Amino acid sequence: MSTLYELSPQAQKQLEDILFDTADHRGRTKSLELEEQLYLSFEEIARSPNTAGHPRPDLSSKDVLFAFTDPYYVIYERHSLPVRISAILHSARDTRDCCAA
Repeated sequence: MSTLYELSPQAQKQLEDILFDTADHRGRTKSLELEEQLYLSFEEIARSPNTAGHPRPDLSSKDVLFAFTDPYYVIYERHSLPVRISAILHSARDTRDCCAA
């Protein structure tokens, strides 16, 4: 079976940073729970890329969708095969320039 989604290098780095920071501040168990939650979200996005997220033209002019996985936005390119996870950002962060590059 082929991979249904892929993480961009930026998203992979963000995921690693998120999990490390969570382990450092909230403990390894919380980090593992969050990791599972995010990977389940990636799989759901890949299964239903057109309905799992929503456009945010106020945050990005790119053709990406935003899926909310509390407390993170998972930003992805729905028209790529496999679905490309572009970024993973905390919802409290200023995300207006998240997809500039």
